[in-house]
Amino acid sequence: MGQVHVRRPPEITNKIEDHDVAQKYEWEYTKGHIEELIKDRIVPWYEQRNQIDWWVTEPEYLRLIRPPFFDEFFARDEKLANNFRKYITKKTSLEIGSNVISVLLPFDWMERRVVIEPLADKIRKMVKETANIDLYENIELYSRPAEEFIPELEGAVDGMLYCRNCLDHTEVHKDS
Repeated sequence: MGQVHVRRPPEITNKIEDHDVAQKYEWEYTKGHIEELIKDRIVPWYEQRNQIDWWVTEPEYLRLIRPPFFDEFFARDEKLANNFRKYITKKTSLEIGSNVISVLLPFDWMERRVVIEPLADKIRKMVKETANIDLYENIELYSRPAEEFIPELEGAVDGMLYCRNCLDHTEVHKDS
């Protein structure tokens, strides 16, 4: 098994429970590479998105756009991948911690896609300003910490739940 690498800025090493400080650091990190990501990955995908099957991860620029479903989850089995699609099409799916590129982006065939990402509003604005693209056009976006109760989502997620990059999306309780 590979090593786990954690990016933790020095100013929050001893105060990880400070959610605002963690998000400020995350935004500074994101700003540092988002323009390259937009130019090299997002724009090429956006221009070709209607001509590429949802599970394809080639050419190279698609690897950050498409989730690793085909290779990792479905062992390159197209039938299995398409069965998953049939099952999940009419359901509500949720991603927590999408950062710039949500795994739900290519799933425009899903009935309802929801993303919780504290930096979502900033990311959306920067992508719109840089490339005139609204990545979250048909995705319900909640730009807030994931531990905040969202009444309209209670009992609503009956499809895929995808969490990544989410340790900085929840506050550590002071007694834990």
